[in-house]
Amino acid sequence: MITIIGSGKVGGDAALFSALKRLDDQILLLDVAEGLPQGEAMDINHMLSEQGIDVEVKGSNNFADMKGSNIVVVVAGSGRKPGMT
Repeated sequence: MITIIGSGKVGGDAALFSALKRLDDQILLLDVAEGLPQGEAMDINHMLSEQGIDVEVKGSNNFADMKGSNIVVVVAGSGRKPGMT
């Protein structure tokens, strides 16, 4: 299983491209924002099923779910605001 911590734009894209490349048959999106990783996983799974790709993407807010992951990618961070460099 590949775990991606952070389900925003970068995390969602990382999960999508990992699935498209079939890097693993299970991908877990984790985030502290309630509902965000679950919704992102549903969108990705819909696209994967349309393409006939058999990879399961799950979303969770429970960091214990990442137990047993082979790869962990951390992309979580705060968004940039005007004036930040």
